[in-house]
Amino acid sequence: MLTSFDHETFSGKWNWFMAVNYYGKWIETNGLADMVSVDEETFSAVLRFCADGEPYSELLCKIEREDITGRVKSSDPRVPDFSVLGKIHTTSLDDGEQCCSLLFTDGITILCLAKGRNSGEPNLAN
Repeated sequence: MLTSFDHETFSGKWNWFMAVNYYGKWIETNGLADMVSVDEETFSAVLRFCADGEPYSELLCKIEREDITGRVKSSDPRVPDFSVLGKIHTTSLDDGEQCCSLLFTDGITILCLAKGRNSGEPNLAN
């Protein structure tokens, strides 16, 4: 069940980045994500490099308190799906706005999604 934030905060545009340990060298990518399905126990997000771009991956997750189990499905059929474990992190700013980060890993890959007032804009570091 969602305990740290409400459905409205969770829905909508997010930013994301992914870093993969490729034999001791980081491969990094990032973009925008749309939460396409959200309920009290599950959510799914479509990850894109840019707002009008083709889907890069889909993230399918189950929420248990503040823990998340997820599956990342690439749009490239040659890339196998992989599982990640994650946590929900939230904070309230001085003006009352809530910011949320979802941090996932499988030990090799780090995947983060961020939601806040700048979520509809491209990431700052590309």
